[in-house]
Amino acid sequence: MKILQIKSKILENIPEAKNKRGLKKLSAYLKYILNLDADPNKIAYSFAIGVFVSLTPVYGTHTICMLILIPLLRLHFISAIIGSAFNLPFIAIFIYPIQFKLGQLIMGKQIIYDQAIKLPKSIGDFFNLIFSEYTLYNLLLPFLVGSLIFSLVVALISYLILKILLKRIKKINKKIEVKET
Repeated sequence: MKILQIKSKILENIPEAKNKRGLKKLSAYLKYILNLDADPNKIAYSFAIGVFVSLTPVYGTHTICMLILIPLLRLHFISAIIGSAFNLPFIAIFIYPIQFKLGQLIMGKQIIYDQAIKLPKSIGDFFNLIFSEYTLYNLLLPFLVGSLIFSLVVALISYLILKILLKRIKKINKKIEVKET
């Protein structure tokens, strides 16, 4: 089995998400997480790490990163994998420009479009453009800085929200158990 298929094989075994697509599938994953019987802090922390990784610009390597981080950080496996499922292409097209602009604002960089639009005439020109100081410092670095800050903020917010929800659900479930006995 290919390494990139591991996440989809795991996620397809979640019954609530079967035969659903897009946001309905993500919603089903969240409902599944809310019903996990484990430490709310570990579930929320694992989910937040997954969200952080999914929002970083290492598109295509998120699953590999999560498979390395899960045992290293002792994450809740399912919660972390579901958190990393938020790297959908239709979300990335909106998030990546925001991350780039955030990085520009933090670093005080502005694109000079005259330099950015010079089209390469040969393979050598292409590599010179890609690895030029201009590209690295004015395009790549602001994108990386913006994506790391954006990912960190979203992961922290997701951690706090999920932890609060999980604690409330556990409290409600305990009240229901007490009433039933």
